[in-house]
Amino acid sequence: MATALALTVKSIYGLFLLCGDLVFVILFPQLVCVVHLEFTNTYGSLCGYIVGMVLRLCGGESLLSIDPVIKYPYYDETEGLQLFPFRAFAMLCSLLTIVAVSLLLKLLFEGEKIPMKYDVADCFRSKAEQARRPDHHLDTEVVLLPLGDRSVMVSDRIEEPRRRNSEHPPLLREECV
Repeated sequence: MATALALTVKSIYGLFLLCGDLVFVILFPQLVCVVHLEFTNTYGSLCGYIVGMVLRLCGGESLLSIDPVIKYPYYDETEGLQLFPFRAFAMLCSLLTIVAVSLLLKLLFEGEKIPMKYDVADCFRSKAEQARRPDHHLDTEVVLLPLGDRSVMVSDRIEEPRRRNSEHPPLLREECV
């Protein structure tokens, strides 16, 4: 798709503007939510992406010869131009969709109105469910040890994430000697 887009656009500058426009409409609201709003989740992000993309593409794009499907207020029929700031509108709608869907699903899942088995993105897994998961506190690190002509792959369990003992388990120490 990127190749087709690059071949249909007449200028590099136009492609640069289109990419910047899509980043503003689609990615900027997600970045704001991830950095500043801790309650937002994957479901809200996906819905916000879809709403932002649909509103942006329905506003038309002269660079790609896409006629507007939605004629926002102040649409100029003679020139075929959108005079309404529809890109900012699409970005704000995307942001509000992320917040609204995230809050709604948080209330529904945490209030147990929707069973947890429908939480396919694991956004609302409770502490009790995490404790029941086997080895939830153990990380596995795979180490490749060179031994002459051959190499041996060894799995090493780490009790706490991001913390590692400086020495290998006794069995591994004997193999290395």
